[in-house]
Amino acid sequence: MSIARRGDTVWDIEAFTAHLSQAVMLEHVGVMLGAGASLGCGGKTMAGLWGDFSTGNPDAVTRLTELGFINLLPGVVPNVETLLDQLTVAVMDAKRRSLIRGQVAQIGAPTLEELKNLKTSVLRAVLRASLLERSWLSNPESAASAEALQAHVKMLTRLVYTRQPGQPSPWVFTTNYDMAIELSAENASLNVRDGFRGFHNREFSPSSFDLGLRNTEARGEAQFGTYEIYLAKMHGSLSWEATDDGNVRALQISAVCNKLFSFADGATDDSPSVLIYPSSAKFVDTVGFVYGEMIRRLTHFLSRPNVCLIVNGYGFGDHHLNRVLLSALNNPTLQLIIYLPEIISFDGNGSPISERPLNSAVSRLLSLKLPQVTVLGGGSEAYFDKLATHLPDPTVLDDPAARARKLGRALAEQLQQDDRAS
Repeated sequence: MSIARRGDTVWDIEAFTAHLSQAVMLEHVGVMLGAGASLGCGGKTMAGLWGDFSTGNPDAVTRLTELGFINLLPGVVPNVETLLDQLTVAVMDAKRRSLIRGQVAQIGAPTLEELKNLKTSVLRAVLRASLLERSWLSNPESAASAEALQAHVKMLTRLVYTRQPGQPSPWVFTTNYDMAIELSAENASLNVRDGFRGFHNREFSPSSFDLGLRNTEARGEAQFGTYEIYLAKMHGSLSWEATDDGNVRALQISAVCNKLFSFADGATDDSPSVLIYPSSAKFVDTVGFVYGEMIRRLTHFLSRPNVCLIVNGYGFGDHHLNRVLLSALNNPTLQLIIYLPEIISFDGNGSPISERPLNSAVSRLLSLKLPQVTVLGGGSEAYFDKLATHLPDPTVLDDPAARARKLGRALAEQLQQDDRAS
């Protein structure tokens, strides 16, 4: 069955995995992960997040609808991040109006306190969906044996250990706030370069993305592979907070987990972390600098020669990121590999057969039929755990590499014999 397509050519799973194995050998390789990539370890998609919020906060949903913040349509999930953007702007405007003396409030207009409560309830739902397994945060060592994180560990190790000598470390771009990547990298003894520098006070410093680790003692084959990953958390992280001087710093997750749990459980309304949303409201805040830098890093990565980006668990609901991805297709050496489980298969003409209407950005991407874009559907065949198994195992590369070395030695010996004979 044709469950994959490159350009206008349909493929089966064997052809797709063969192409993926070649693509990850390019000079630059990275993955972009959305909410779907965390489902296996306790995360939620936007649909699941909204379902939980609607069930637990029916009055808030009704009020948000009355105030025009959301428009409930059958089969359409509201964009939670856009909703938070709108609520943030509304809170800022309400604060401004509260400072104007003598202003008469309109009948039925929400109060500042009500807007704050609505924003808090939505933010709490987002946080709950990002906590994953709580014991991993309070005791990160417990994540070392967690079966639910094994797919993440396998993905990272396969990306890292298939790097050739001299090739840069792989990038991980994620829209998730959870700590799945950091915990998995720690399980695999990989260093994470996430844009923060320091020991006691780890503040955001973009130049740290330009640094790397190397083994000064390594020679020959010992130089194979890398020792770290670059991690760009596009929308923020559970462990980030704003400092008094306007910067953003990363904290030890075990040090802030109790505050996170208290907020998630409703014991406090004081959000302990910074969650960056791609919104106009955030660009007037100090964290707008961090978000802008993350976007710049993604844009720069996609503009490099011979680059491969694998997209998994991302529903193409972020217009900012969609524009970056579409613009990157001007790079003729880019290989964009997208996992889309909503696509069941492709017909003989390469048209997608899906369970539900495809996102407009996905439809546009497919309509271009560019050979740079490879799409894998097939339902569960496009889930995150399958990505980890589709990536080539470094041990698989050993035999071809050994044969190549043996052939090289044989050719060298033959040349020497020819020289002596002449």
